[in-house]
Amino acid sequence: SNLLRTRVFYLGGFNRKQKIEFLEQVFNEHPFLYTVIVDRFINNWNSELLNKTMNRVVQDLKRGEVVGAITEELQKNMKFLFGPQVVQILDYLTSQFSLERILDLLDNAKTKQSARTLIE
Repeated sequence: SNLLRTRVFYLGGFNRKQKIEFLEQVFNEHPFLYTVIVDRFINNWNSELLNKTMNRVVQDLKRGEVVGAITEELQKNMKFLFGPQVVQILDYLTSQFSLERILDLLDNAKTKQSARTLIE
């Protein structure tokens, strides 16, 4: 059960690889969690962030540091900006036994939409 597995997760019964596999399983069983992460990123996205990204790429071009396509540079910068959002969500999910409560709510939610509402 998820309750037992989250207890093992928190009490040190899983090694790093097993923790990652467990989290992957959680996300595969509840794919809307990916959407929650992307939505949070989109909500925090603004024109200032886009300008910073573009300026960083332009500066790299000027210095001759871009060896691939500009689109690859933009993609690399987007990953750099997106990373903290993912870390924040994972921290929220795994801190202070939150994962146990969240999985319990998800398992008992009547619909996927109600489960998503609980997480957001």
